[in-house]
Amino acid sequence: MKNAVRPLLIALVLFATLAVRTNAQRPDSRLRQLIENMTVEEKIGQLFVVTFPGNDVSPTSDIGRLILQYKIGGVLLSAKNGNFRNDANAPLAVAHLTAALQRLALSDQGSGIPLFIAIQHDGNGYPATALRAGMTAIPSPLAIGATWDPENARTVGKIVGRELAAVGINMLLGPPLDVLHTPRPGQPGDLRTASFGGSPYWVGRMGEAYIQGVHQGSHGRVATIAKHFPGYGSSDRDPEEEVATVDKPLEELRRTDLVPFITVTDVEHNPPYGVTDGLMTSHLRYPGFQGPTRPGSPPLSFHPGGLQVAMSLPELAPWRKTGLLMSDSLGVPAVRRQFSPKLESFPHKEIAQKALLAGNDLLLVSRFALQDNDWPTQFANITSA
Repeated sequence: MKNAVRPLLIALVLFATLAVRTNAQRPDSRLRQLIENMTVEEKIGQLFVVTFPGNDVSPTSDIGRLILQYKIGGVLLSAKNGNFRNDANAPLAVAHLTAALQRLALSDQGSGIPLFIAIQHDGNGYPATALRAGMTAIPSPLAIGATWDPENARTVGKIVGRELAAVGINMLLGPPLDVLHTPRPGQPGDLRTASFGGSPYWVGRMGEAYIQGVHQGSHGRVATIAKHFPGYGSSDRDPEEEVATVDKPLEELRRTDLVPFITVTDVEHNPPYGVTDGLMTSHLRYPGFQGPTRPGSPPLSFHPGGLQVAMSLPELAPWRKTGLLMSDSLGVPAVRRQFSPKLESFPHKEIAQKALLAGNDLLLVSRFALQDNDWPTQFANITSA
């Protein structure tokens, strides 16, 4: 269990501080005591952030069992999974849902640790923004970036942070910090409007301001997970469908794709609210970190050596002491094909284990079977993993 203790400690520290970060921050002794009193199974459960269908969160429901029996660490909400409907009652419905989920986690049968409740809220409506009805319409990152004014990014971030916190959501899977190197409208790998722009410097500036706004608007109650580290911008295919290779040497990555991530993890020069709480690792290969790769090589999110090299960079190492790494979804087709090229099986235990051993602190477990709509199998895979 040595491999699970550090990520769990980081996750608990993050929840205890939820976005307020100082150079003097140290893990609280009460958190260490809490971890020491947890069973092995409880420690493992806390590393999982899962999706679930519907809005039944009774103790006997599937999500109720995952919280009470398996002590999962968090959930990802979406309208696509039927957790809520984007109608006039959506904000109130989500508030009731998040409150019910937290009651389960904090009950006598639960872990006693509040859940991370995450959502995707990138802007520009469907499909990048999960909760739309009753919320302020948020422009796309590209529209914000086109203003060349970080204050606009900060203002939008404040709105997002305030509204998400108001309905009980405490984790934003964003903002996207991918640099739009070569626009490819309608082609595989096209980022469309999910990028602040094509300048690494300005993507970093906009991302930092946006993160600061989210933290300020939520009064430190919404954590940010900037994505998709170390950058999708040079992918020549849809990273969700197939593992691609970003064939750039490390020094070039430092000048391009990495710049925004270095900006938002600068704990020395950024104000505490301007530092992201976490990074989402991407399912792409990066020879600049991993060394020579071939088509069957694992993506960075499953490569312990490569992820360690990335996090050991002097620009990122100080942040990594308390910064959280969260995997991208472990059930997307790209991962399925990585572990079973002919899609003949879904080795769920191996996938979860390798993602953890690579260095991810939280595992985003969604679409966790060969078929997206096969929830019984996904539930069985989650519990056995």
